[in-house]
Amino acid sequence: MRGGVPRGGQASLLMSEPAMLAPLATALTQCLAIVAVGLACRLLAVLSPSDAAGLSAFVGRLSMPALLFLAMAELEPARTEWRLLLALCAAKVIAFVATIAITYAASAVHDRVEQHYSWLSRAGLYTIFVTQSNDFALGVPLCAAIWGEERSSRLSPATPSLACTMRRPQRERQPATPDGLTLMCHTAPGDRFMSIIFLVAPFQLALLNPLAFVLLERGAQSEAGLELPANGRAVCGMQLCRSMVKVARSPLVLSVFLGGALRLCLIAFGDPPLPAIVHGTLLPMKQAFTATALVTLGLSLRTRAEPLMTQPLTSLSLLCAKGLAMPLLTRVLAEIFGVTEANAVNFAFLYGMLPSAPTVVVFAREFRQRSSAEYLASILFVGLILSVRSSHWMLIHLLGVPLGRAPGAGPSHISLADHTECTFNAMSRRPG
Repeated sequence: MRGGVPRGGQASLLMSEPAMLAPLATALTQCLAIVAVGLACRLLAVLSPSDAAGLSAFVGRLSMPALLFLAMAELEPARTEWRLLLALCAAKVIAFVATIAITYAASAVHDRVEQHYSWLSRAGLYTIFVTQSNDFALGVPLCAAIWGEERSSRLSPATPSLACTMRRPQRERQPATPDGLTLMCHTAPGDRFMSIIFLVAPFQLALLNPLAFVLLERGAQSEAGLELPANGRAVCGMQLCRSMVKVARSPLVLSVFLGGALRLCLIAFGDPPLPAIVHGTLLPMKQAFTATALVTLGLSLRTRAEPLMTQPLTSLSLLCAKGLAMPLLTRVLAEIFGVTEANAVNFAFLYGMLPSAPTVVVFAREFRQRSSAEYLASILFVGLILSVRSSHWMLIHLLGVPLGRAPGAGPSHISLADHTECTFNAMSRRPG
């Protein structure tokens, strides 16, 4: 038995590696193509820096808040994988602390850390780079392309490949075929996993990022030659409060809290649907998010490799931490936290392999770390390219294809490979 699908004598469910990875490869290709359009627009001067700034403002202040507000207002707590959410948050915390410790240890080799605190600025930027993934611009479209709506699968000896149909979510088991071979259906995994993305993002924005901002402020004070006060704990507390107030006033965090408050009100009054005027107003801005966010990502990339050569060991460490350590950490923690569904374990791995968000470059510029901003802009481009290749290599050589069954997953769970095969067969039978 492999991937949770029983082996039948006349039915072969295992396909070649390219076919098994078809949805992932298709989604990555589509996302990278749109990112390439944005990059080409910058290189060919089709969009000026002011145009790019306006597009980025639309994404960050209107489209993404609309996406988050609708996601929270339509959240279904009963269908949320809370163990998976805790596993991802724990992975971010572990990566955050480990990045600070490694940055301190590396700085201690060259500097007298007890007298020079500029390493704090680098630690603040590196923690954001490692922990803050590009959840919305890449995570949401990838999740929708791979899992999307629910797929049900039935197997009979007369049909060697899986026959796939799209239908509304339901939990009942499919009727047995004449030969008694059945497969359990899933209940809209794409919707459940996208809700996880929308819940992890506020944890990053409201808790981890303010801590990184405190490190950046302390490091900036040291680099400016300012004396660090004796009551360091009180000053750190004040800086943390200022950072959290600033973050709480951002449109992204406000949209999350307002959407969650509206959801609680709807549940309290019998769980009616979202008012049509609210949904109809925000839906067009939500639908405009994916394309504009990917184009904005392309506009923010820098293809120069020279900044990476100034710190080759740091570049290699950051790329390995984000592209190799995070996917494995999220997957291992998902199993430790008791996530048993194969799709959820696979999602944890794929979430960990998402490249870093370009907002780390914005933060570096805000805190006057111009050299670090150029360096991180270059490493973001390399990380985006490597994440595609590393995800394919890790899926096949480290985890196997399919990604393997989570502990306790029985024959009723279909792995990523089975979803891929379903999609591949459905595409091959599509007319024209």
